[in-house]
Amino acid sequence: DKDGIEDRKDACPTLAGPINLNGCPFVDADGDLVPDKEDACPTQKGSKATKGCPDADNDGIADKDDRCPNAAGPAGSG
Repeated sequence: DKDGIEDRKDACPTLAGPINLNGCPFVDADGDLVPDKEDACPTQKGSKATKGCPDADNDGIADKDDRCPNAAGPAGSG
């Protein structure tokens, strides 16, 4: 793939990508800057703090895990 990483050390030997991604291209389907391979919600925008999943109330708990996704509160409350 001519990315400068030896194929035996390249996680994606047929696709060019940077060394910090082990030779794989940066793929981010939802455009949230969390690579799809690390994104728990690759089709929904989120943040690195919530592993790429949305957090409507910005309390640091991903909506999918939040008992009250529209009201901020600490983890384990309610």
